Amino acid sequence: GISQLPVTDSILNESRSYHTSRTEHLLTSLSELCDIMKEKLLTTSLDEVRRRDHVEEVREEQKEADKMIIQLQQELMETKKQLSKEIEQRENIKKCVVSEIRTVDKLAKETQRRIEDDTTKHEGQNQQNYDNKKIKLREEISILKKSLQETVLANRETEQQLRKKAFKRETEAENWIQKYDHDLGEQQDELEQLDEEFTEEKKQLKEVEERLEVLTIEYDTVVKEQEEARKKAEEANQRMNDMIRAATVIQAFWKSYKVRKTLKKEQQKGKKGKKGKKGKGGKKGGKKKK
Repeated sequence: GISQLPVTDSILNESRSYHTSRTEHLLTSLSELCDIMKEKLLTTSLDEVRRRDHVEEVREEQKEADKMIIQLQQELMETKKQLSKEIEQRENIKKCVVSEIRTVDKLAKETQRRIEDDTTKHEGQNQQNYDNKKIKLREEISILKKSLQETVLANRETEQQLRKKAFKRETEAENWIQKYDHDLGEQQDELEQLDEEFTEEKKQLKEVEERLEVLTIEYDTVVKEQEEARKKAEEANQRMNDMIRAATVIQAFWKSYKVRKTLKKEQQKGKKGKKGKKGKGGKKGGKKKK
């Protein structure tokens, strides 16, 4: 049967030339069927069983993959729901926080305005002292800045000189390296010395910067002390006002007490005078009757 298949192919190929276009489809299907039959005849029963087993394994894997896809889709939907809930909660929290921040900002602005009003009312001699200290600190800072700039410029010039010297020495070393190998050690020592000088100048620059930082810290402490002095002055003024009020109340009470006392004394004197006059008049009347 297998040996006769090429003959059928040749017959079919010859018959195609004699048929019309309507039968071409039938001929192509027959050729495909012949190919399938060839494959089936060429394959053994073991190959067929293996192929079927492979197809079954592929189907089972496909089923498991479909199950996993469905499970993953469900998990994805659940995670999407949870994320949407968390996003809503975060949005609500964000709105609450924004409203609280706005209220706090309003309160802070109001308190700042009140504090500014109070400070403008109670500023005096302390402000002058503060201004003087501020001017002195600014002058010191300007002097330190100038010295820092000068040191930086000097360091830059020295750095440029050192770089020029190093470049010259490198070029000389490259040109005369074969003749003057023994001079390289001396030049290296000079370079190390210059490097040490440069590092020393860097240290000095760092010290100047640290001193500037210390001055800025002292300036901040002076500002804080001034603020504390202002607060103490405000408290002292408040206490003085309370004492003045209390003194005025005590003076008024004392004056009223004195007035009452004087009135009582005058009333008592008036009563005594009236009693004395009545006693004298009674005695004179008795003598006349006798």
